[in-house]
Amino acid sequence: MMGFNPFSNSTSVSAPSYMIGFKASEQLMPFAYASLTDRGGDSDTRIGLGGGARLYLGDMSTRIRPFAGGALGITSAEDTGFGIGAFFGAEAMITDGISISGQVGAEIGDDGGEYSDTTIELGTANVMFNLYF
Repeated sequence: MMGFNPFSNSTSVSAPSYMIGFKASEQLMPFAYASLTDRGGDSDTRIGLGGGARLYLGDMSTRIRPFAGGALGITSAEDTGFGIGAFFGAEAMITDGISISGQVGAEIGDDGGEYSDTTIELGTANVMFNLYF
């Protein structure tokens, strides 16, 4: 599976820009993700890399499946930081190979560096377009 979030403007662990996953079973899909953000001006481009898993919770219908999951990753801009998050959502299959998923989550992260604060974000949101092959 490949997923793409065209609305992303941050390097979020619980709402990545791009992801690729492998359906290990009907209920488990481990994935790797990447996020790329240009904050403009003189700021460094921010890169996020990590991995996680979706656990599908059963079918609501033949086309809609809820899921929960988590992810862990690193971010790099001025310095290297980390993020860990959890999320829940649902995926709607448009065809057998194309779906749209939405999720909300929470995460804790630190950008690294001497003057960086640890942040807690609640209600991170993500909409992804997914291709299964």
